[in-house]
Amino acid sequence: MSGRRAAWLVLTMALAAAAAPARAQDDGPPPDGTDAAVPAVVVTDLPCERRADALHTEAPRLVYDDRPDLLYELLLGLEDGCEIGEPAGRMRILASIWDGVFDEGEYGFEVIDWLAERWDPHRAPPAGSNAQLFDAFTVDFAAQLLPHQDEGSVAEFFCLFYGGQPEAAWPRLEHDELADSWLQYYYDEEIAYLENLDPPYLLTGYWGGWDPGGDLGRVGRCNLAGGMVEQWTGSWFFRLAIEVRAGRSASPYFVTEKGVDAFSDRWNALLLAGETGLGLWRRGRHHVEGFVGIGYDTVAPFKDADWALATWNLALGAGWRMELDRGGRIFSRLDGRCELIGDRNPGGTPLGGHAWSFRLGLGVRLGENPEPRLRALGRTEP
Repeated sequence: MSGRRAAWLVLTMALAAAAAPARAQDDGPPPDGTDAAVPAVVVTDLPCERRADALHTEAPRLVYDDRPDLLYELLLGLEDGCEIGEPAGRMRILASIWDGVFDEGEYGFEVIDWLAERWDPHRAPPAGSNAQLFDAFTVDFAAQLLPHQDEGSVAEFFCLFYGGQPEAAWPRLEHDELADSWLQYYYDEEIAYLENLDPPYLLTGYWGGWDPGGDLGRVGRCNLAGGMVEQWTGSWFFRLAIEVRAGRSASPYFVTEKGVDAFSDRWNALLLAGETGLGLWRRGRHHVEGFVGIGYDTVAPFKDADWALATWNLALGAGWRMELDRGGRIFSRLDGRCELIGDRNPGGTPLGGHAWSFRLGLGVRLGENPEPRLRALGRTEP
């Protein structure tokens, strides 16, 4: 046990003994020798799940009472055998700045996790909770400390960041003043790791509808089903899709091919397509994308034939994707396409034209997605 932790345990025992007679008093000032600013709980006696709440309530009180000494001891006690995480790290950094003793020994590489977590909307506490009040307190506390910090210093960065101005804080890490800081080193290492990750794959299964026009209008509407694999690089993506439009043609069509001259109403179309596009807009879990595609479109007019009627397929479309879990591993998507389809039946009934189609899908991401972490660290683009 470190000297400071041992001192904390001795202090809490003394405070507990001193607090007992004070509680016996109904009114009036505390008896001689009792400090009214001591923490109201002996935090080492609390289970770990309750210590964060003790931090939320006790730390602001000690700041208002101008007791940095007891605030340090409170933080030591809270973290004795328990992992409090970002709130305790935030408070320790601000306390050392307040007390004029800040140095980068207050943190290690875990500071990057603290920064990524602080303004994560998924971690926002319920309104009116002790955690939410603590967050509001630290914003005000950091804002009051900011004017007293040297420009370009690490302390100024933290006061900006915790004071509710992360968008103003991140550019400070590009200044020469912080080039030799541990904070800059940890940040650069994390960004380099994230930017060198292999892009994840997105697998999607989908179903939808296909509504043709032009000469293809004789086929009528069909259901479709398929799957796609997709990979993103920055704001751009490429995907491969395989899709079936199965059913019967609303009107039979005449086929002259491979020595066969006959009518058919069978419409088992298979599309193999490549699509590329980019993200157009995103907010939180929602993404809007635009894309173009080119494909190989085939129809097998006769069940036992070993050949098919084939042509090209060009598509222009847009889609919406929504992440269903916090990490974006599970998602849903909806997109629509306008297709231009070449004629595939020379000598027979014309089967070229255009079509409108929609796809509704559910997908999963394979591999680590660096994008949320990069956004949390002030990098809007991977």
